[in-house]
Amino acid sequence: MNIHTRKLESEISESEVNEALSVLKKWRDQGGEIDLSNENIHPSEVANLWVDYPKLNDEYPTEFNLDADYKASLPDLQNGPSSLIKGSNQVIQHVGISNFKLPIRYRLRGAGERTLETSVTGSVSLVLIRKA
Repeated sequence: MNIHTRKLESEISESEVNEALSVLKKWRDQGGEIDLSNENIHPSEVANLWVDYPKLNDEYPTEFNLDADYKASLPDLQNGPSSLIKGSNQVIQHVGISNFKLPIRYRLRGAGERTLETSVTGSVSLVLIRKA
C-alpha cells in the first residue's frame, strides 16, 4: 500500500528556520538537551562550544616509529583506573563496528585458493557501571 504525503517544499524559508530554532530553545529551556554531535544542526549561540575541540587528523609523520618507550608512555585504558579516561562521563551500553571489509582466503577442494572480500559486523554489550 502506498501512502501519498503532501509534497514537501524544496526550500525552507528563513522564518521557518527561526520558528524551528525558537521551538528548540524553548524545549532546551524546559530541561531538554540538544545533541551537538552534528555540527550542521546546532544554533550559532552554542557554536563556540566546538572552539576548544581538537581537530582530528589521520595523517601521520612518515618518520614516526613505534618503539618500546613510546608504547610504555601510553595510558592503559583497559586495565588502568577509570581516571585515565578523559571526557564526559557518559553511559555506553553497546559498542561495535559495522560493515568492516575483510579479505579472507579460502582453500578450494581441488587446488588453489580464492580470496573473497567479507563484510564483518562485531559488537559488544557493556555493563553500565563499567568503563568502556
